[in-house]
Amino acid sequence: MGCELKILAKSQLKQIGRVISDLERFADRMESLNQRCINIAVVGVNYESDYVGWEGERPYRHKLTANEPEIVSARLSEALLDPYDELLILGFRATNQPAYPFKWLHPRQVDLDYGAALT
Repeated sequence: MGCELKILAKSQLKQIGRVISDLERFADRMESLNQRCINIAVVGVNYESDYVGWEGERPYRHKLTANEPEIVSARLSEALLDPYDELLILGFRATNQPAYPFKWLHPRQVDLDYGAALT
């Protein structure tokens, strides 16, 4: 079994090509090691526009464009359904700012999707 996790929090449309490419390469690598490998991808997509990224001590504010998380989620689904046996795209909201709030976008759906993937 091979499982890869990616999180898209800011500049999602700029990162989507690299994230998809990384995930495709991981699936190919796992399959090359064992043809019967079960490939699982878990991708967190942040729906919070008021997000702060950090490079060392320097903060970077980023505002998502309209529908950016939805566009990214659709592109992930389209590109990764074939190479993966299970693909979980989990929407969440996090600002990466004190007091560091976090919540699932649809908590019940996360529980159901995660449980179904484990089964």
